Parts: sequence; structure tokens; C-alpha cells
Amino acid sequence: MAAELRQFKSRKEWLDSRKMGLGGSDAPAILGVDPYRSALQVYAEKTDLIEPQEDSDILWWGRKLQPIVAQAYRRETGRKLQYYGNHFFVSQDRPHLFASLDAMIAEPAGILEIKTSEVVTQRELESEIPINWQVQVQHCLGVLGLTMASITVPLPHRRLFWVDVPADQDFIELLFEKEAAFWLRVQERRPPDPDASASARAVLQKLYPKDTGREIVLPENAIELDRKRLEAMAGIDQMQTIKDQAENELKAMLEDASVGVIGDGLSYSWRYQTRKAYEVKEAEFRVLRRHQKKEGK
Repeated sequence: MAAELRQFKSRKEWLDSRKMGLGGSDAPAILGVDPYRSALQVYAEKTDLIEPQEDSDILWWGRKLQPIVAQAYRRETGRKLQYYGNHFFVSQDRPHLFASLDAMIAEPAGILEIKTSEVVTQRELESEIPINWQVQVQHCLGVLGLTMASITVPLPHRRLFWVDVPADQDFIELLFEKEAAFWLRVQERRPPDPDASASARAVLQKLYPKDTGREIVLPENAIELDRKRLEAMAGIDQMQTIKDQAENELKAMLEDASVGVIGDGLSYSWRYQTRKAYEVKEAEFRVLRRHQKKEGK
């Protein structure tokens, strides 16, 4: 095995040790494919600028459900699993990289990744495994030097989905290059540029919650950012104008009718509604809504 096992006495010790390197859950954010975390958030956590995100109810329940899902996976596949508790597998070649596993598969040798916190359907999973999951398992496979991972997800109606994922060595090498460049930023205290995500917006709000009253000169590229912002705002205003005109013309066509049918199962309703006083201010108005019948219904 290409990694060294390190175990910790408590979850708090395990969480604190995560700041010493990059784990599988950090990899998707660094590549910009994590729907919940940005590269800027990972940087801020590793450099102690912000505290790691507290567990949400979904993540808490996910940890509680993992043993049950693992048991179902063992029963369905017949594979033997090994657990390590609060642990890291640290790469021997790249000590800034580590992997924390839900479980390890004994035969065939591989890792098990259990997903319980996201609502997905079997059709979606059969079409494509979420890219952030794929990046996470490729990181872990690269750290351990293994060639196979298995991802399992509990589905509604007490069904279990699981799929084996082979290691992609070309992708792993590219990922490790990106992670090495990111870790150098952490060591040199050079934060990555923020992206457009809500995660980056929340991190910036935490880093700079109040202004100081001072005035500064922004760098030259602020002119280009200002241009992009104004163009985007003009585009939004233009689209809003087009939307408003189309809605007003539809209302004029509807007159006092409740529903207007266009065809092929498409219709618009313009119904009278009342907003209660506790919902900001009591008001009576009509709401225009689009309705599209689904095929076969």
C-alpha cells in the first residue's frame, strides 16, 4: 500500500488534523465541481481563517446511517469490509495528501464510499455518477495506490444502489498536480480567486464582516470586473423587460379568464390570490403561472 495509516483518539482530533493536508472531500472543491464548497472555502479552512463548516443535520444523519448502509452492502455483495474509525491514510510520496475511508473492501482490494446525504434517483445514478463523487474516490484511490472503488447509495423503497469505479491513473496524476499547486498556495498564503458560488460569497462575508471606513485604490483588473458586472446587469434588465412584456401581453389575452390553453398540454393561469398580513403586508392580487402537462398524463 502506498499510504501510511494514522488513527486519532477522537473526532475532534481527526477534524483538527485535516488542516495538515488535503483529503478526498477537498478535491472536488479544488477542481470547482463541488456544489457545496468552493476552493476559497477550503483555503480559508486550511489556513485557520474560518472554522470548518459545522455538521448539518443531513451530514449528521449520514454518519449515523453509514453502518446500516455498509451492512446492506455486505449482504448484497458478499464482500468483507474493514473499518478504521477516526483515521487517515497519508500518501507516502505526497505527505500533503490523505484519504479517510468509510470502509475498505478486503476482496477485491478497494475502498467503499457510502453516500447518504444527497437525494438521487437510480436513473440519475445509472446515467452518470455525480462528478464530485468521482473526483473524491479517484483522489482516495491515488493516495492508497488501489485500482478499484465502490460507491453505494441507499435509494427509496429500501433499495440499494452500488457500482464499482476503476482507478483512472491519467486523471489521478492531473488531480495531484492541481492539488500540489493548491497546497503551495496554502503554504504561501496566496488565496485562490473567488468563484461565483454561494460558498465563496459566504466565506468573503465571514472574512470581512464589517468595513473600516478607509478608502483604497483597487488593482487595474477591477476595471474589467466593473465592465463585466455592468454588462451582466444590463443583460438582466433586458431579459426582465422582455419577460415583463410577454407576461403583460398574456394577461391582456386572458382578460378575466382563469386559464388560457395554448395547445400541446400548455396553458397559463391567472388566478386571484390573497396574501395574509403576516406575510409582509396583506394584499389581494392575481398570479400568472405557466402549466405544462407531462407526457402520458
